[in-house]
Amino acid sequence: MAQPSKEPCKKEACDIQACLSKNIFDSRKCVRVIQLLQSCCEQCSFRLA
Repeated sequence: MAQPSKEPCKKEACDIQACLSKNIFDSRKCVRVIQLLQSCCEQCSFRLA
């Protein structure tokens, strides 16, 4: 059985950094990727509980 990742939302976090860098740190242009990270974190908290 596969081990759960120690950083399960790392891809989403990196996507936010890339989006912010590309958009001169205007978070309004990165709302979708921010929501994806939030969703990932919420899913992980349910798995850990």
